[in-house]
Amino acid sequence: MLLAAAGAIAAAIFGDQALDIAREAGVPMAQMEGHEELGTLSAWLLAGMAALNTFFFRKQSMSKPLSLAVLFGGIVLLILLLTTAWFGGQLVYELGINVRA
Repeated sequence: MLLAAAGAIAAAIFGDQALDIAREAGVPMAQMEGHEELGTLSAWLLAGMAALNTFFFRKQSMSKPLSLAVLFGGIVLLILLLTTAWFGGQLVYELGINVRA
């Protein structure tokens, strides 16, 4: 989970750099805002989930309801990540944003 959070934070940082490049090239922000918002939300939620898992791992105890809540949160987070990736794929592969000919 810590590695996933670190990867999401790195992706958000590099995504911001790519956004700046696209903005300078004249790409309308409306096409990129959804992906940017989902990416930022994903990074924050993954960092929170990593902190929560680290806390309970160190404590070495988690009640069954809390364990199920963490599992459900992980599934929701996975869906959010897949949605974010899908929008990012559309930006690159369908709209050609930041792709050199």
